[in-house]
Amino acid sequence: MSINAMRFVWTIEAGPDGLPLTSTEKFILLALADNAGDDGQNAYPAVETIARKCALSSRAVRINIPNMIQSGMIVDTGYMLSGVNVYRIRADSHPTPPETP
Repeated sequence: MSINAMRFVWTIEAGPDGLPLTSTEKFILLALADNAGDDGQNAYPAVETIARKCALSSRAVRINIPNMIQSGMIVDTGYMLSGVNVYRIRADSHPTPPETP
């Protein structure tokens, strides 16, 4: 568990596209951060683990992770550990959305 990675995720308000994160995306990022190193790398929880931690269905996780990879929120490192994909949270790709009046 990485408190630093989780603390970082709590500060993220928007994805790389500038759109606000959905609650599902935020929960999945938190679950990944909970399993990552302090630098947001080497997160490899199983889909079922993410689903359980986030009170989501496995299907919802399987749908959102590829979308999050495509948008640049997370990176699939191409590695697998114990049959599970290894992800990295992209700390450099999360802008703060513009303030609303």
